[in-house]
Amino acid sequence: MNTRNGEAGGGKILKYIFGGSSNKDLFPFMNFNEIRNFALLPYIRAIIILLIIAVAIMIISRVLNLRSPFKGKAIGNELKHIDAVKKYDAAVLRYNNILRIITNIVEKSPFSMSKSDVEYMDYNLERANVRVPGKFRVMKSAEFNAIIKTVQLLLIILFAFISIFINAPLGLVGMLSVVFIGNILPTMWVRAIVKEKDDEVRLNFASLYLMVHYILLNGSGTSLISTFKTFDKTTSSEEMHRVVDVCTYYMEVYGEYDGATYIAKAYREIPEMTKLMRLIRQANAGGDVRAELIGFKNEVISAKRYVMEVNGNKMIEKAKRSFMIVMPILAQAILSAMAIYLEDLKLAQQIF
Repeated sequence: MNTRNGEAGGGKILKYIFGGSSNKDLFPFMNFNEIRNFALLPYIRAIIILLIIAVAIMIISRVLNLRSPFKGKAIGNELKHIDAVKKYDAAVLRYNNILRIITNIVEKSPFSMSKSDVEYMDYNLERANVRVPGKFRVMKSAEFNAIIKTVQLLLIILFAFISIFINAPLGLVGMLSVVFIGNILPTMWVRAIVKEKDDEVRLNFASLYLMVHYILLNGSGTSLISTFKTFDKTTSSEEMHRVVDVCTYYMEVYGEYDGATYIAKAYREIPEMTKLMRLIRQANAGGDVRAELIGFKNEVISAKRYVMEVNGNKMIEKAKRSFMIVMPILAQAILSAMAIYLEDLKLAQQIF
């Protein structure tokens, strides 16, 4: 083998290739990359053999219908999941049976809800999306009232025991508190959820209305259902997704004219929604609502601007309060840092 310095034997070449020599100019006419690739041939051959063996095992297992050692574990996990689902369904049925029993008992007692309150409470439970165990439907007002009365009864029995055997005044106060709080707190809780959802609808109503506004203004005959579904793709508000579901459901079932009546009833406490549904009914009836639509648009935009200003002012006030909290800490840090250099400042005054 010719090299720059003459000839070299195979031993020297192999010694260089496998790291035995550090003189890189010893064999300038040899392609060492190719030589190293040839050195990988045994490993490549071993990988090919292993792949052939793996393919052969797969083919044999398919032909002989052999089971994988992991298949039993997968089936076991699936059976455990099915068993868990069955237990959950059984628990849901049991809880709903108990709810039905206590509802029937309370409804036949003097503690049943008055008929004048049933519709209003049903509305609030629907808006708050309070559901029965299993969450497959919204809870009825009679069921909600039955749960409250049952909890009240159990707590009254507990405080009666306390009144008899432990402390009479404490037990009496507890029983009166249970009666008072039980008749007010659950309804307040539901109403708070409804108010929060109503506020979210009002906050996002302008975006919905501006899409519907031009459809009604132009009278192009475009389906409002498709407009609501288009808006659904653009909003990130969970409550507005629910609004779209309610609107599309009633309009698909009853049509735009009659569906607007059901939608207005479903959102009776949101003036913007009830007014929009009235305009939709008038537009579908052939009425001229152009002037009212333009006026309503200005109202919606003004309300949106006002909300943005209020939220902006709240953010500014919050920033000011945060700054006032940080200022004493910052001043203290500055004074502490200056105190470190007081001795140096005194020394500088003596020098000058």
